Amino acid sequence: MMKSDTIESLITAVGGGYGEDFDISKVRYHKVIIMADADVDGAHIATLNLTLFFRYMRPMITAGYVYVAMPPLYRLKWTKGPHDFVYTDAERDRVLAEGKAN
Repeated sequence: MMKSDTIESLITAVGGGYGEDFDISKVRYHKVIIMADADVDGAHIATLNLTLFFRYMRPMITAGYVYVAMPPLYRLKWTKGPHDFVYTDAERDRVLAEGKAN
């Protein structure tokens, strides 16, 4: 079995086993959403989780059961009206150049 208690708990929660013994018909969830912070560390964590699914539970990826949430990098507050969420530095610069920020 895996040496990490966290990974072992994840495999148990998903069901279906792992590696060559993986059986997609036994998984408990048909939608697994990987969520992490919108920084470099979060991207690394998401990549590690994707690698786990790719190497040990690949049929879940092939079947479309694994998703990655993309959190916004910035929230822009406006003096009036709703705030905007942007996902890249370039998008932030473009929106700020439009002159809507405080």
